Amino acid sequence: MDYKLQYGPHPHPTAFTSFSDADFTGDADSAKSTAGFVLLMGGGAVSWSSKLQSCAAHSTTEAAFIAGESCTSSRIWATKWHYLKH
Repeated sequence: MDYKLQYGPHPHPTAFTSFSDADFTGDADSAKSTAGFVLLMGGGAVSWSSKLQSCAAHSTTEAAFIAGESCTSSRIWATKWHYLKH
């Protein structure tokens, strides 16, 4: 497979879209989950992360909530930065 980041015309060039997900207790040694997110602007990735969560979640819902919080924090920061620049 050939993966790449591609930037180009987009119907909403300043619109942010975000996705997040987490596995549940994916690390067998610590029972911690791995969380990840990607933040897109105009269809291109501008921020992303994938890392072991700092605490052990007690459910898949909690693991996904922690991942979503991280994504939301990044999105708030990026939105403030974008609108301060314009």
